Amino acid sequence: MEPGRIHQEFPAPSYRGYQKQALTQIKKAYQDGNDVVLIRAPTGSGKSLLARAIAGCADTLSEVESEDAATDAYYTTPQVSQIDDVAEDELLDDFDVLKGKGHCV
Repeated sequence: MEPGRIHQEFPAPSYRGYQKQALTQIKKAYQDGNDVVLIRAPTGSGKSLLARAIAGCADTLSEVESEDAATDAYYTTPQVSQIDDVAEDELLDDFDVLKGKGHCV
C-alpha cells in the first residue's frame, strides 16, 4: 500500500466538510504502520469517497515483488441502501458491486 497517493486518488473534484482532514489523518495512520484504520463519520459525510481514495493506494502488480502479494482492495457494507448508492455514484464507477448471497465464496 502506498498511502502517499491518497489525496490524488480521491475521486471527487473537491473536498466537502472534513474529507481532506480525514484523508490526511488516514494517510498518517497508514504511514505510522497501522494495517487497519477505522473511519467513523456520520451519514452523508462521504465515507465511500474516502474508501475509494484508500483503495486507490493498494499496491499495483508493478509495485510488488511477489506474484502472491495482495493487490486488491475491498469495501464492504451490510447496508443495501449504501450498496445501491455506491453503484449509482459516477465518482465510484470503478467499483464492482456484488450483492446477495449468490456472490459469497
